[in-house]
Amino acid sequence: FGSDGKPVDVVGVFDRGIMDTYRVRFSDKTFLDVGLDHIWSVSRRTGKESKFAYWENKTTSELIGDLKRRREFKWIIPMAAPVEYEERDYEIGPYTMGAMLANGNTTGTSARLTTPDADVAERCGREGHDLNLLNSNTEGACPSYTVYKTIGLFRKMGLCVYSEEKFIPRSYLEGSIEQRVALLQGLLDGDGSTRAGAGRRSMSYFTSSPNLAQDIVELVNSLGGTAVRSPWRDRSDEEGRENHLPECRISIMLPDHIRFSSERKSLEVKSKYVRVPRRAIVDIELIGEDEHRCIKVGSADSLYLGSFNYVVTHNSAFIVNMMHRMKMVQPDIKVMVLSLEQTRNEFFDRMHKLHAFYDPTVQAIDTVNFWQDNMMLIDKNSISEREVEDSVYQFIYETGEEPDIIIVDYLG
Repeated sequence: FGSDGKPVDVVGVFDRGIMDTYRVRFSDKTFLDVGLDHIWSVSRRTGKESKFAYWENKTTSELIGDLKRRREFKWIIPMAAPVEYEERDYEIGPYTMGAMLANGNTTGTSARLTTPDADVAERCGREGHDLNLLNSNTEGACPSYTVYKTIGLFRKMGLCVYSEEKFIPRSYLEGSIEQRVALLQGLLDGDGSTRAGAGRRSMSYFTSSPNLAQDIVELVNSLGGTAVRSPWRDRSDEEGRENHLPECRISIMLPDHIRFSSERKSLEVKSKYVRVPRRAIVDIELIGEDEHRCIKVGSADSLYLGSFNYVVTHNSAFIVNMMHRMKMVQPDIKVMVLSLEQTRNEFFDRMHKLHAFYDPTVQAIDTVNFWQDNMMLIDKNSISEREVEDSVYQFIYETGEEPDIIIVDYLG
């Protein structure tokens, strides 16, 4: 997927062999393992108000040791737009699935949902499920509903389990945006709470299931949000919580358009100001050696999403990598580059950084000398077929030979 959440084609693959591997950690406790020359699109804090300026590309090696600005982390990466999986057909509606994972019981002969919010039960009904209120005459009891004809479906998915064993089925994590929003709302309307009292538009979710905690993090990330798990806490010694299972709190920050569905919980949200989800780079560490593969995707901004945490990262330097490796194998190769995406200086900067990756002692003049009389670099915003021909004749005139390879980056 591209940074806009839309599917994107992989147009190039590079197996690079065994290399040093660096773990890049982010402020929401996600991470991505990459090489030292892997490219990131980053923005930095500037000024007293800690606003973020323009986006620029930097390698992992350029970011090491340059992560902090005063008390704040200096570099952020873009957040992904909600990922556009295709819509799926579910026998249990996504909102109902979320509500049952939060406050449902599926260990008996029938599926039961316990909720104080009548609108939660009503929304499950709108998804086509038949609910029956069980304890309408019991004073002080939290309303409990039988959800008819679903226990067999939960059993088929392996969800007739106790609270500490619950999880989100993979198909529900890869439904459409609307289906995943409904799933998350079902969960939040059950076991979610707001942290708006602290002046922040953020939410918390509490669970005793490690698998469900991980699945909720992935679900929130797929919708363009961040979700940070706290350490597991044993609260069984607290008054009124004897024999209570260890609990994990997930702190969630979502895009502004995703809110609670429950009317009661929506009224609790009274944040003083709005913050948007962000990922800052907080640490980069060498973790050993591993096999590396770089890819090139066909997105306009050269960005794609890595891992189940949907971390926005940059294309490999596909063209520059290819050129440099060809030159190492065939020193006298003649290359003509038509750069329609980057300026001459930007393209050369990438060439030099790659050269320095192979030999850290080289200076910019060494990269010039490395390609002297073997390369012509032409930068244009667009180019016609005739101009390509003219560029070839110019190359022959200046070097005395025809180019062995012509690279257009890229045709668009």
